[in-house]
Amino acid sequence: MHVRLAFSSEAGKIVEIFRANFPQDRLGYTIYASCGVESYIRDLIDHHDHGDSLWYVLVDDGEVQGFTEIRRGPQDVFVNHGYLDPSVRAPGVGTSLLYHGMAHARNAGQTRAGLDVFDDNTSVRRGHRALGFRE
Repeated sequence: MHVRLAFSSEAGKIVEIFRANFPQDRLGYTIYASCGVESYIRDLIDHHDHGDSLWYVLVDDGEVQGFTEIRRGPQDVFVNHGYLDPSVRAPGVGTSLLYHGMAHARNAGQTRAGLDVFDDNTSVRRGHRALGFRE
C-alpha cells in the first residue's frame, strides 16, 4: 500500500468510501449526499496546485482503499475528512494515511494541525488523542 495525491478520475471511489463510512443519519446534511459531489471533488483534485485543498489516496494493487482531504491555512493544516475501506482497516493504516497527507500538504510556515470529529465517535477521538491531538 502507498499514499499519493489523488487523480480526478478517482473522485467516484472517494465518494463511495465517504458514503460507506459516514453516519447515514447525518449524510443528508453534507455535500456528499448531492448528485453533483463527484464532479465537485473531481474539480478540486484537478486544481490541487491552485487551491488550499489537497486530496490523498491510499492505494493497494492500483485500487483506492482510503482517502484524506487536507486543507492548508496560513498557519495550520486541517484534516477535513479521512476514511478507509473497511477491508483495509488495521492498526497503523489510517495513521499512515493521515501523517503522509499532513506532512506533504504542510508549508514551511504551518506549525499546527487540526481536525474535528463527531462527539459520539469515541473510538476515533481516542485514536486522535493517542496521536497527540487535544480536544
